Amino acid sequence: MKKLFLSVLFAAAIFSSCDIVEAPYKEKTDTPVDTTQKYVQKVLIEDYTGFYCGNCPRAAIKAKELHELYKEKVVVMAPHVGATFAKPRKSGEYDFRTEVGNTLNTFFGIDIAGLPKGMINRRGYPTKEHLIPDADWGAKVAVALAQEPVVGIALKHEYNAASKTLTLEATAEFLKAAEPDAYLAVYFVEDSIINRQTVYLPNTPEEVPDYLHMHVLRAGVTSPWGDQLSTTAITAGQIFKKNYTYTIPTGKDWKPEHMKIIVYVHRNASTYEVLNVEESELMK
Repeated sequence: MKKLFLSVLFAAAIFSSCDIVEAPYKEKTDTPVDTTQKYVQKVLIEDYTGFYCGNCPRAAIKAKELHELYKEKVVVMAPHVGATFAKPRKSGEYDFRTEVGNTLNTFFGIDIAGLPKGMINRRGYPTKEHLIPDADWGAKVAVALAQEPVVGIALKHEYNAASKTLTLEATAEFLKAAEPDAYLAVYFVEDSIINRQTVYLPNTPEEVPDYLHMHVLRAGVTSPWGDQLSTTAITAGQIFKKNYTYTIPTGKDWKPEHMKIIVYVHRNASTYEVLNVEESELMK
């Protein structure tokens, strides 16, 4: 009983400061372009995880620490991946895996390298230096944040609660010249999902039935790789706008009040490096 209590306490402490959004909800959220100062560089932490990965809560703690340290400069996304770590083993178990997460996992070779593993703005691909253990995330995030931003991203969106439909306008403003390999991608993540998780305390594997899962990747609004912004070289000062509509599929148990939109621009089909990222709550 003592072990179980400690495990539950450990899991609860991981995300004890999480905000829960309560009704009533606004159906419109605007993140306008900031014309008063230059865009800042932000970092996307991709925390590849699974509910049968006993060491993965340790990585979740590291992601939370970095988010608290750097605030809105750090955006976290947690794809649940792999047949070993995320595939349900018992009847009725929840399947967190997604089509977009499976595609990214296979392409970047994440779970076969062992979990927990993360990518920091996907820097280091294809030399396999993109496969970063959680102990090294802090140093890699600091380096990425020290870069001058190539592009700034601004979001404007509305969410219709009745139809569960998102209407999004994403603006990418280039601050420096870039190659025509710049693509913009849009994902959904969800916080505050309560479900089971294997948690390894010192020398003790333990199952926590009411673990609080955060930043869970739910779906891609675009394809996994997004949409090309320009077929020719991009010059500093160019602005691109992309518009999207997405309706949450019928039958999904997603809670819009806990969901966020993640939008990033990356170098598709070359280094795949994320140039910048932005995040916005679906409902405020």
